Amino acid sequence: MYRGEEGTNDSTSSYEILKEMEHVRSHDIDPRLTYAELMDKFSRSIVSAKSRTLKLPSYAGKGNAFAIEVAATHPDHTSSIHYVLESVFECFPDREYCVLSTPTETPMEHWINSSFCRATPRPGSRFPNSLYICHKSSLLGCLECKVASKEHLTEVYNLLSTIPTRAIVLSHFEISMEFEKSPYQCFVFLCEGQIIGTAVVSEEFDIDYIDAQYDISIWVPLHCYKSGSYGVIESLIISPIYHAHGRFFKKELHRLSDYDVLFYKHRASDRGTYKERPVSSLLHWLQPVSPRKMPEYDFKMLSSEGYETTDALTRRDHYALYLSTICSSSNEKIVINSRIVVVGGSNTAHAFLESLLLNHKNPNFKINFNNVAIVSPDGINKKIPRKVNEIFIVQKNFMSEKYMESINLKAYVNVVIGNITTIDRRQKLIIVNDHKMLRYDLLFLMTGEKFQKPLQSYRLPFQENPMNMFLVNCAVDAYNAIKALKELQKDMNVNEDNIIVYGHFLQVYSCLAGLLEYGIPGNKIVLIEPFPYSMNIDKKKRHNISVFNDPDIYHSTMEYIKQQGIRMYSSYYFINWEYWEEENRILSVRFESKHKMLEMSCQAIFFFYDKTISPKIYQVVSQCGLVFDGRLVIDSNCKTNDDRIYAAGTLTKYSRKYYAQNLVHKFFNRVEIGTKLGERIRNLLVPGFVKKTDPKTHDFNFHLEIRDRLVTKYEKPIMRYCRLPGELYYLSIVKPGRRIPLESASSMENYGQVFITGSCRNLDHQGFFKIHFNEFNKVETITCLTKFPIDIKNIHCLWGKHEKLLNNLQLRFEMMLITDFFEYFKQPWAYAIYHDRFEILFWRI
Repeated sequence: MYRGEEGTNDSTSSYEILKEMEHVRSHDIDPRLTYAELMDKFSRSIVSAKSRTLKLPSYAGKGNAFAIEVAATHPDHTSSIHYVLESVFECFPDREYCVLSTPTETPMEHWINSSFCRATPRPGSRFPNSLYICHKSSLLGCLECKVASKEHLTEVYNLLSTIPTRAIVLSHFEISMEFEKSPYQCFVFLCEGQIIGTAVVSEEFDIDYIDAQYDISIWVPLHCYKSGSYGVIESLIISPIYHAHGRFFKKELHRLSDYDVLFYKHRASDRGTYKERPVSSLLHWLQPVSPRKMPEYDFKMLSSEGYETTDALTRRDHYALYLSTICSSSNEKIVINSRIVVVGGSNTAHAFLESLLLNHKNPNFKINFNNVAIVSPDGINKKIPRKVNEIFIVQKNFMSEKYMESINLKAYVNVVIGNITTIDRRQKLIIVNDHKMLRYDLLFLMTGEKFQKPLQSYRLPFQENPMNMFLVNCAVDAYNAIKALKELQKDMNVNEDNIIVYGHFLQVYSCLAGLLEYGIPGNKIVLIEPFPYSMNIDKKKRHNISVFNDPDIYHSTMEYIKQQGIRMYSSYYFINWEYWEEENRILSVRFESKHKMLEMSCQAIFFFYDKTISPKIYQVVSQCGLVFDGRLVIDSNCKTNDDRIYAAGTLTKYSRKYYAQNLVHKFFNRVEIGTKLGERIRNLLVPGFVKKTDPKTHDFNFHLEIRDRLVTKYEKPIMRYCRLPGELYYLSIVKPGRRIPLESASSMENYGQVFITGSCRNLDHQGFFKIHFNEFNKVETITCLTKFPIDIKNIHCLWGKHEKLLNNLQLRFEMMLITDFFEYFKQPWAYAIYHDRFEILFWRI
């Protein structure tokens, strides 16, 4: 390679950048240029003006690399290409590096994976192919692994001198050299006698905890290994040019350490700029292990009943777990370089990425995706106070912050902070924030629906963005709203102004609970809801169904809201606001009911009126020519009218040829949708796994094969769990599909039976628990309202179970042996149902 030098410190001011932009716009615009080409021209102009803030090295000196243009072998002699590579280096004795460029969609040959290392592209790189590099020593050198000794310390110090987090690795080496009975085993990797890497391994004693908290049984049958067969990789550092030989280093590490299974624990302290230790160099060679969904045990009750409990059942530490076994060290690694771009930070997008990258359960080979990016304004798992997440946000799945830390999704995904502004289907690229280009081979749109600004009387959104108007679509929005509200209270006269919460969604009530929790007096809060719907303001057909779909819970919640001093107005619709342009804030807001007008002063207003597709997303989709019919139109495989673009979630609807208006993704579990799509795409990209169909017979509008005539069936329930005003906890678990009003559903002949304990009107002594069985005596709906936290993980496992599995619930209830379902489902027999492997046991019986 070329010798690098430090970049210059010269940078252009903002004024010069704007001046250069005006120059490009006024002099160099070709009307035939596309938007992407224009932005590329502008970017190059800015680079020429030395306006980049990123310092890139400049290169000088003689060339030290050569490139392979064409490499081909007979199918029966692919292994012989290694001898050809050795001869190639003899043709260039003065060059040390060999580079190779391959198209991103081309399946990787075995000889490339075993000899070349992939070069990570820089952020914003426009290079269309994947670049691979091979060093002469990596190909021709003799590799070996030895137990570290004192003679190696000097070379180890030199190797780690450029690593900022080397202190902990060096301390392990010093402890190992100084004490004979040290818990650490240190190893060095050598090439022609020169140290190229180090490894520190210790014994893992807490295997019971790992087995209880992580699903390692797929990869490691514990009954086949004796005690002392498990080790932990404390650190593993190898020079980048030798990463292609990861399998060899893993085998040697297992052989010399005498551990059959090696774990690697990637903690939260190992991420970010100020990490405590260097990340393992062979992370892409290790197998990620998914965390188990453990029940929420009541240890006091179990101890009183005489059951033995262990500390392994309690989650003590959150980390991402990886493992390596002797068998997996010989497995093939499948590398996929297809550029996959996911747009949106919704639950569907996160579930899709987890399923695509991590949920591979085949122990015979490993799949690595090298080019995966997500475009989101908030990134992945952004750190915010836990209190905001628990109070302001309606929990719809179990992908919590701790769970995201346990799967370490950021290690596999390039996170691009921003919003998509353009899709160029011809050049297969997207533009983020109007200036950054991102190329794709497969594009996935999963932005979903969000709360939007209200519309004016002539159906256009307001142009202004007042500082005291808040739209809470995620925990980040809630955190920013609370900070802004505190600043407003410091600067403004809060004695007379109101904090208005407008809408009829479950988020409205969780917002009220959050405002009360953060110290906002109840008499300063005003709840204005358009429910019951008495006017057709927005020209949408609306049914008078409360968000709870239960009149008893709705009226009980309203009573608790009144007890907090919150003023309420029902059946009022937003009309307009009075805007002060100088301070960029709303002074007053006007509402209207069927018979009255209402105008009140406003310190801040939270809008939760209706969830719709963002106007910016609609503009992006429409301009690029994707079919949009109220929502983005997809086929049964979640594919749009472009074979390279997929979509899923609440953004989409099925094509009308399927006659599936009631089966849109909006009515189903978003995590299940993303998981199934991830499995389908992974199977499609793995070579030889799925036979690709002929695109000529799969036209979007006309031809349909038999297997494509039906849309995907989703069966998992929809859960909602949140806090309500009055320190209430609400849980709802219902079957997937379009919601039916309770009055209509209960009047049907096949409705089933309902069992209730407790009362909504009196929650001080006992919580309200309603469980509904369908005509087949299976749990179809669960509704809870309490003044204490609910074990949602346990109760969620009850959905879909037959009443006989619930210890003959119907018979016991009719015999009046059950007075409180919360206590009933905490009995020891119920924990078998809560176990994550209960389904396997059930089908074996």
